[in-house]
Amino acid sequence: MKTILLFIFFLASYVSALGQDSVWIKSIDHYNMLAQKSAISGKFQDALMYADSVYQLCLKLKNPRRLLASKSLKGKLYQAMGKNEEAYSFFQEALELVDDVSEEDFDESFSPSNAKANMYKDLIKLFHRQQNIDSMVVYCNKINHLPCNEGTLWAKDYVVTLFREQREFKKALEIGHEVLNCYHADLENKHLIPKIMLSLAQVYSELGEHEVAIVYLDSTLKIAESIKDSFAILLSYEQLGLEFGAIGNDKKALNWHKKSIEIAEKLPEYLSLHRVSTVQVIVPLSALYVNLSQTYKNMNNIDSAKYYAQKSLTVAYQRGRYDNVSNSLISLANLIIDEGNDYQAALDSLDKAYRIAPRYRDWLFRQLDIYLAKGKIYTQKNNRDSILYYYNKAEKTALKLGVVDRLVATYQRLEDFYLQQENYAKAYTYQALKVAQENKMKDRMTQNSILGFEIKYDSEKLKLANLELAKNQEIQAKEIAFTKALNTRNKSIIIGLVFLILLLGSIAWLLYRQKRIQHQFRIMELEQKALKAQINPHFFFNVLNSLQATILSEKPTVAYKYHAKFTKLMRLILMQSNKDSISLKEELEALKLYIELEQLRTGNAFDFEIINELDSNEELMVPSMLLQPFVENAIWHGVMNRRKEVQKKITIRVHKNNNSIVCQIEDTGVGRERAQQIKQQKTKQHESMGIEVTKNRLELFQLRYNTPLRFSIQDIKNAQQEVEGTKVDLEIPIINKHNV
Repeated sequence: MKTILLFIFFLASYVSALGQDSVWIKSIDHYNMLAQKSAISGKFQDALMYADSVYQLCLKLKNPRRLLASKSLKGKLYQAMGKNEEAYSFFQEALELVDDVSEEDFDESFSPSNAKANMYKDLIKLFHRQQNIDSMVVYCNKINHLPCNEGTLWAKDYVVTLFREQREFKKALEIGHEVLNCYHADLENKHLIPKIMLSLAQVYSELGEHEVAIVYLDSTLKIAESIKDSFAILLSYEQLGLEFGAIGNDKKALNWHKKSIEIAEKLPEYLSLHRVSTVQVIVPLSALYVNLSQTYKNMNNIDSAKYYAQKSLTVAYQRGRYDNVSNSLISLANLIIDEGNDYQAALDSLDKAYRIAPRYRDWLFRQLDIYLAKGKIYTQKNNRDSILYYYNKAEKTALKLGVVDRLVATYQRLEDFYLQQENYAKAYTYQALKVAQENKMKDRMTQNSILGFEIKYDSEKLKLANLELAKNQEIQAKEIAFTKALNTRNKSIIIGLVFLILLLGSIAWLLYRQKRIQHQFRIMELEQKALKAQINPHFFFNVLNSLQATILSEKPTVAYKYHAKFTKLMRLILMQSNKDSISLKEELEALKLYIELEQLRTGNAFDFEIINELDSNEELMVPSMLLQPFVENAIWHGVMNRRKEVQKKITIRVHKNNNSIVCQIEDTGVGRERAQQIKQQKTKQHESMGIEVTKNRLELFQLRYNTPLRFSIQDIKNAQQEVEGTKVDLEIPIINKHNV
């Protein structure tokens, strides 16, 4: 009986202890939530009080995992308050506790990699605010080396954002695509893809590749809509509005910003995203109103711009978001300044923004905006002392932040001011400072442009490699099928020795099958060779080098023209790479772009003419990039070897002869024999495969459509039998589009 009573006593004590633990855990979660909400609202003393309660309860609970989270929470609060030493101390203590957490405390919502990722992320934020770049990069690399799982997404995504802010765009894209590939491989993590794709879109936006960013955002939006992720849809709408605004399409920008606001107005102030653990995010309604206000301002609709700036201000006040309050006040002040009616109201708004802006979030950027706005007001009021005071403060703040575009604006205003004062020495000084900053901007744009080309080239190279790999796999599959067919035939022959009639039938069938497979194999082999020769890498490298030289020589108009033709040609070639035939119109368009690029490279050293005598409405098909190798020979082995005083011209004429298309390429070059001599005299000889590949592609065309083709090359001679050029005749049977 005593044994039973003792057992009941211990059981009751155990259940009581479990109940107490359960109460403590609920209290910890409750105080955690209160601390986070207080911090978001800027009530840090309340937040610290709740965080202390969490810490004391964790000590009583003796749970290392929850103790770790409580130290991390206090570190974040001190960091937000700008108390960096206290924050660093708590983060380090939390990081040391990771190794003390026992295996049973780990689960899907709390793993070692997840805990370390969060700690590293907090430390990076801390070093970022202190501009300690070296320490920041160390912890970025630590996050990057963590396993790619659901728990590390937020930290890895933050690293992408950070490298973007540091203008390490290539590194940001590299990490971003690694993370994206990781989550693409796991269908269960589909809900995580929109976040990293949004970050990649922002990187491309910073590079000036707004069209690429829009492509990423379209994909993000489709995924977000398929999984019904309202917050990701909202952010996609917002970023699409910003991208269309950046390319000057204010009408579309306005549409996307309105859509983002429609969703935001239906959502609560705080949104819980259920990932590995629940993440609290703020719905940025106030910021969305600011975006809409700015778009209306760009469209010169000042009344609507002021209306939404005021709405942004009201929402920010209601939600206690004082960083947004200050931002909205500055936006409103700038709109009042543009109206030019009530400068005192604008000054009052700026003074209020200065007083209310939190000192722990982007304070220097707020100061800079306020100084620039006040300088503009006092310029209108012609108050010399105040103008100099605020523009000098703006200059110092912009230099501290390294914000080049605002430095340019500040120096421009100071230059204008001193010109009005007829102080030309000072005006010249600020003009020189402005030019120096503009040169920095140009250098950055040049670097971004070159980096953009590198990224595009790498992307297209990878695409071509994938296409070639796919073709190789198809060929291997055909080889395997062919081998199996041969084995089947051999077995059938052995069996056929017993059954004579079956033998004859089997042999006939297998011979037919073998011939068909060999025929298909030959087609695949020729397709692979044609694909490899579709793009000449030497040509593209030369074009890129010429384009880079043009950019560096500060010829933006020529560079833009060069870039436009080059990208258009690349896009045409890539679109045609998986087609064995294209329309004659597309072929001539691509050929014209190619010749114009060669003209630009050679400084317009030759002329050309394309004469199409065919009916423009008739859609005739030809092998893709068929004429380019002949034209390339005509340029580099023909006309470019002629003396300067001789006219250098290439004429391409297309006409119909019965049921064939006849393409004639004539040049005023040195002829085939002289071209061969010049080639042999050169120290570095380049083995051109263009004509050989074209023969293979003509053979492929004949095999596919069972129709003959012919071409001939001959020198053009005058009455004295002197060579005056070369002529290529190419005859292709007519194939209409509906027969392809």
